[in-house]
Amino acid sequence: MLSSVNTKLLINAFAFQIVWFICVQGQNLFAALATVGLVILNQQLFKTNAKVWLVLLLFSLVGYLGDTAITLLIDLKYSNSFETFAPIWLLSLWIAFSTTLNHSMNWLFNSPLIALAAGLLLVPLSYVAGITLSDSAINDPYWMFIVAEGAWWAVLLVCYQLFIRPSEITHA
Repeated sequence: MLSSVNTKLLINAFAFQIVWFICVQGQNLFAALATVGLVILNQQLFKTNAKVWLVLLLFSLVGYLGDTAITLLIDLKYSNSFETFAPIWLLSLWIAFSTTLNHSMNWLFNSPLIALAAGLLLVPLSYVAGITLSDSAINDPYWMFIVAEGAWWAVLLVCYQLFIRPSEITHA
């Protein structure tokens, strides 16, 4: 039988995957609404305090702005995006992912090497899937995008691990 903590972690992971799929469909309104629902669910499950929410929102905003810069540098054309910024659904996706950092994705922070490897190798694969599902397009070679996203995520995850101690976050 699963413990209450494990059940919450599974709900967190599964709910994120649903929101990920909604977001990468490229519909900004549905992505935003699904993300709001995920944030509410996350708050009900984990009773996250205001300080942690502030850090998670800052992480999301920094990540989104970095993705916007990569979008401009790599000549990536996201569906439903503005000329100079990545789309709202991508910001929603960043917020949704941040809800997993201290819970179902907390394993990333067992070691800086795990965070680094996940950022460099695993995250770009998720982006490739998202680009395909969202009807987005990369005009430059894919390898440039994969390197840029991998490096960006590796830096973000390692910085998150170093400056926010996930071990201090409870799974209550």
